[in-house]
Amino acid sequence: MMGHGAASDLPASADVAILGAGVMGCAIADALSGRGLSVVVLDPTGIGAAASSGAAGLLAPLVEAPGPGPFLTLALASLERFPALAEELREETGIDVGWRERATLRVAETEQEQDELRVRVAWQRAQGLPAEWLDAAALKKAEPLLRDGLMGALRSGRDGVVTSGRLTAALAARARIRGASFVVAGTQIRATRSADRVDRMDVDGGSLVAGEVVLAAGPWSAGVARALGVGPLPVRPVKGQLALAGRQRAPAHSVFATGGYVAGKADDVLVTGATVEDRGFDSVVDAAAHESLVARAVYLVPSLDPSAFTLRWAGLRPDLPDHLPALGRTERARNVLVATGHFRNGILLAPISAEAIAAAATGERFGLDLGPFSPDRFASDEPGVSRPPA
Repeated sequence: MMGHGAASDLPASADVAILGAGVMGCAIADALSGRGLSVVVLDPTGIGAAASSGAAGLLAPLVEAPGPGPFLTLALASLERFPALAEELREETGIDVGWRERATLRVAETEQEQDELRVRVAWQRAQGLPAEWLDAAALKKAEPLLRDGLMGALRSGRDGVVTSGRLTAALAARARIRGASFVVAGTQIRATRSADRVDRMDVDGGSLVAGEVVLAAGPWSAGVARALGVGPLPVRPVKGQLALAGRQRAPAHSVFATGGYVAGKADDVLVTGATVEDRGFDSVVDAAAHESLVARAVYLVPSLDPSAFTLRWAGLRPDLPDHLPALGRTERARNVLVATGHFRNGILLAPISAEAIAAAATGERFGLDLGPFSPDRFASDEPGVSRPPA
């Protein structure tokens, strides 16, 4: 990834300090520096060094949302921003983030899945969303690479894909052009507080005063929240593994099924995933999981060559008990903003989350209700963990 300063480069003060340099922290740094604020981003492992470097980058709100509600509203608003954002980043940084508009299929393999997906199509169409039901014959015509015997699919027509590592790098690059600084620091954080705010942070032997502090530390957010005195924030890491192949004929759609997905990306890369594992901070690639993912992909798309899946990846996603992100200002410290817990949708939700945090930090109006995503919605403390050293 891009170069960045060391802990000795920590400034004495900044308008905003962002804790975490994944896609969320980089998007927020980009948004805030674009508004003229001085921004420093701290991360002990550097820019995009964790899940943001390899997440699948499939942008499919109608597949991810279980029903109408705040999550779907947020996700659709974020998806709308990707075409313009991708073009702006390409023009201003020279980085192609791999944005491609691509329809999504959620296939049905059983009668029960067929019934459930038909219900989903009905409520989505009732809300004017671009969903349709394809029966078995229509599905085979739309996506001939899929195996025979599928019962149909929900087709979502205006989704997309992006290359997550490139998106993170481009957001960081534009933030730096706009004046933001990135510092490798944050293994040890200790906050000095008054009654209602964080006055100073001692970070790896240095000291920083910031008007606003943004907690965007991904799966390590529970420990960082405790260090800032704004817990409980019961974020837990959820391990996800992917398998990637090159030089394979990919389906024309991003294909989701129970237990996984198969999708083509930029540069003729095909990705299949993803596991959902409660393994704490274990992010080691597992051979058995890789074989299972590849077998599932070949089952769905029989023309794929299993030996082509030569790349393996694993990362940790930040999850909260209700699977909704924590987004907005916390009452536990009036100058702390939170942007974490996005689980499988950090890439999808990064643009709108950055707008929400930037609006809160600058007093701008934000058009969506963030109440359901309040960081203060968790009434009881839960066990957390400390951020690992770089």
